[in-house]
Amino acid sequence: MPILTAGRAKRTEVLHGIEDVVDAEVRFFSSTKRRIDTCMNYTRPPLAIGIGQIKKAFLDAKSRGVRLRYLTEITNDNISYCKELIKIVDELRHLDGIKGNFMISEEEYLAPVILDEERKIASQLIYSNVNEIVEQQHYMFETLWSKAIPSEQRIKEIEENKPVARTEVLYGAENAVGRGVQFMKNAKKKMDICFDSKAPSIVIEVDAYRNGYMNIRKRGGKIRAFTEITKDNIQYCKELIKIVDELRHLDGIKGGIAVNETEYMATTVLQEAKPLTQVIYSNVKEVVDQGQYIFDIFWYRAIPAEQKIGEIEEGIEPSRIEVIPDTKVSISRSLDLIKSAVKEVLVFFATSKTFSLAMNMGVSQLYREVIQNGAKIRILIPDSQQSQWILNELKSGVPQVEVRIADKSLQTRITILVVDTTELMIWELKDDDLKIHMRQGELQHIPIANLLLHHMHLFLKISGNKLNCIKN
Repeated sequence: MPILTAGRAKRTEVLHGIEDVVDAEVRFFSSTKRRIDTCMNYTRPPLAIGIGQIKKAFLDAKSRGVRLRYLTEITNDNISYCKELIKIVDELRHLDGIKGNFMISEEEYLAPVILDEERKIASQLIYSNVNEIVEQQHYMFETLWSKAIPSEQRIKEIEENKPVARTEVLYGAENAVGRGVQFMKNAKKKMDICFDSKAPSIVIEVDAYRNGYMNIRKRGGKIRAFTEITKDNIQYCKELIKIVDELRHLDGIKGGIAVNETEYMATTVLQEAKPLTQVIYSNVKEVVDQGQYIFDIFWYRAIPAEQKIGEIEEGIEPSRIEVIPDTKVSISRSLDLIKSAVKEVLVFFATSKTFSLAMNMGVSQLYREVIQNGAKIRILIPDSQQSQWILNELKSGVPQVEVRIADKSLQTRITILVVDTTELMIWELKDDDLKIHMRQGELQHIPIANLLLHHMHLFLKISGNKLNCIKN
């Protein structure tokens, strides 16, 4: 029978037989002077309490002043034994899914080789007093210990069936997927989820996720989801539509978040058709509320999935409405648009002074270049004392430009630019300065093609009906 003492030669060996294993553990406890750190899976607490020799070894070590820390997975089945352990050890903590089983003192390491069988004593045990191995296991224990939660917190969760508030990061596919599956099981009334273009393949290809979605809906829960629908993931998105209540599209979404009634999850690491490997989880109310707020903001900006799928399949360029609060940026953008004109540029200036400002910026040279490239320029200016002078000045430099002076009653606060019937910009005049003032909320339900057509017709009607110089 091996005798394990700190003073013997450095070695690593495997002991065989239940009797030798128990004796080795008892001697390990009796020879330790300062501390024993124990990490065991959920099947071991009943043995620590139920086997008299092991329980006595714990108590004797504690009576000598040895500090005892015990790490395990506390479950419904072993909770009573864990409550007894709390009375014996200095500190007991809980960690989900513990697989390893080992004990370390200041100089020795023991690892019972066991199967996940309750009340079965290990028949083999790995022993080492090699410094490097002991130090390595100390490091492993401290890493696990730092991720664990107090046993009292876990016991309260189990007994009250109400999770204690926590926020944590989970690593590895097994942990990430496991928490995701539990998150979906906890969703009773709803799950709101958004993710980037890689995620639809994950939901459809990974059974754990796909089944989780379907089970939520079978229970009567509703699922709202949005993602970036592309030509590469469009088939997966068509399948996704079948297992959610509503799917929407939003350009450029990155990573993913999910919210149910009481929990929040997020990830930044997504790979096509592969399970998640890293997730952030929280059931802290403030975090959940914040996640819901973020989801709702993006949800109302997103468009129906059917609309985006139709655009992709029919080769339609998507509509885009943008608010540009910076005047300099908006003017620069308008000049670029005019430069890009191939067929026609229509401009309706709010006032003659607004047009004068444009002339001072050198727009006449830009008009000349556009006309040389084959496009037409049509300009409307409301009548004023300066109108004829401005018109003459422009015509002297760029005679090909069509300039019309509209009735003074048509003077507005709005300047309109339409390029090639595909691009529209609108400014609101404030003290004869140009400033973008396009309220997205007023325009978001108007198809952009209809919006452009409306302003083209408005332009032609004003110039044709009021001045009778452009035939409809």
